[in-house]
Amino acid sequence: MLRLRFFTRAGCHLCDAALAVVRRAQRRIYFAVELVDIDSNPVYASAYENSIPVITLNDIEIARSFVEEKKLLEALSAVEKQLKNRRGS
Repeated sequence: MLRLRFFTRAGCHLCDAALAVVRRAQRRIYFAVELVDIDSNPVYASAYENSIPVITLNDIEIARSFVEEKKLLEALSAVEKQLKNRRGS
């Protein structure tokens, strides 16, 4: 399963724009999204303070600060294909 983690915080306008891109991509490819408020965890706050939004796909960082829909869809498709190949589908 494709699992996307979206690191964000309240009041982040770049995050709002990036999340809209993620939601559009979800209409084309099925994947789960976990929203992670960096202010809820000091480790995340320290790591991502000036870089949000940060997006990971199956624990691999694929975007920081900005996300392009085309690149997001390409990354999702590539990982989805890898997972299918592993399962022999």
